[in-house]
This record gives sequence, structure tokens and C-alpha cells, in this order.
Amino acid sequence: MEVAPGSVDIMDTYGWILVLGGASDRGVEVLPAALAPESPEIAYHLGVGLARLGVLVEAKKVLKKVADGQGQSDIKKKASALLNNI
Repeated sequence: MEVAPGSVDIMDTYGWILVLGGASDRGVEVLPAALAPESPEIAYHLGVGLARLGVLVEAKKVLKKVADGQGQSDIKKKASALLNNI
């Protein structure tokens, strides 16, 4: 049974769980950054997954977009911190 197929929020949550659980390769496949480009949180999750996979050039691009975004947020701070560490 499918619940909310194609839901960006559900796909993000599932992808993030995979990344945190050590299945970054699968998490990066699931994270729908292209479906919600305005979401810094999803982009951050994708950036973390890419960094954990060692895809550092792409991770830096994704994290830089989040870190350079408007406003002040916890996600921006986390993205900046991770960006500085890779």
C-alpha cells in the first residue's frame, strides 16, 4: 500500500533516515532535491549524503547554496559548518 506517493516531505524524511542510518547511497537516490529546490533543509540532507559518500565537489555545491541562502537559520549554520569541514 502506498501512502502519499510522491510526497516530497515523506521522500525527504525517508532519504534522511537512510543517510543517518549509513545507507547514504540509497538516501541520495531518494532525496528529492530537484523536486523542491526552494527547500534548504532537503538540500542540506542531500549535501550531507553526498559528503558521506565522498562526492565532495557536488556536496560543496549543494551546501554552498544552502549556506549562502537568505536569512539566518539552523540549517544554514549546519551547512556552513559542514562546508568548512570538507
